[in-house]
Parts: sequence; structure tokens; C-alpha cells
Amino acid sequence: MDKTTRLTLAANLAAGRQQKNVSIEDIERIGISKSRYYRYINGEVDITVADLHKLLELLSMSFSEALYHTVEEADIIQNREISVLTN
Repeated sequence: MDKTTRLTLAANLAAGRQQKNVSIEDIERIGISKSRYYRYINGEVDITVADLHKLLELLSMSFSEALYHTVEEADIIQNREISVLTN
């Protein structure tokens, strides 16, 4: 994943956390420290697949939704990809 994509994903996860009123304490309960979470959100470190999976579950988000920020955008991209694959 390139740096721009990583930063977009981090920003969308942070926005999703705020929109869904998920506290930092909730994130700590799933095993991600406050400092690690903020370092990831600020682009200072990468996130592991396991931690990303935990965050997505906590936020009730799909990877596509987190990457594209909205379900609508994710659906548009997914439909476009399916169309390309079937043609």
C-alpha cells in the first residue's frame, strides 16, 4: 500500500471512530494502545493486519468502506471493478 493510501485509510478510520462515537478506551480494550493508535493515525507507524481487522470490527466498517470512506463510494468502486472483471 502506498503512503497516500495508508494516510487515507488512517484518516477514514479516525473519521469513522468520531462519527460512531468510539472512544480511545474502546480501542484500548481491543488491544491497541492509545499511543500506537495515534501514531498510526498520524502516519508515524504502520498498522498490522490483525490490528486493522480489530479496528474494522470495532467500527463496524468493511475494508472498502474504510478505504473509500463511505459505503456509497465503496459500492461504486466495487461495481466498477466487477464490471471490468465480467467484460
